[in-house]
Amino acid sequence: MNKSLMTLLCGIGIGVLVGYCKESEIDELCYKGRRAKKQMMRNLHSVQEYLD
Repeated sequence: MNKSLMTLLCGIGIGVLVGYCKESEIDELCYKGRRAKKQMMRNLHSVQEYLD
């Protein structure tokens, strides 16, 4: 159990480290994802209005 607990803690630590090092890239990906979702919803509403 100690080995698996240490592996888990090391994994979490590495994940936090990578997250802080690449914070700007992660923020950029989130922004692009939000924009893509917003654009997709606009297109969906346009198609729905066209079909009605």
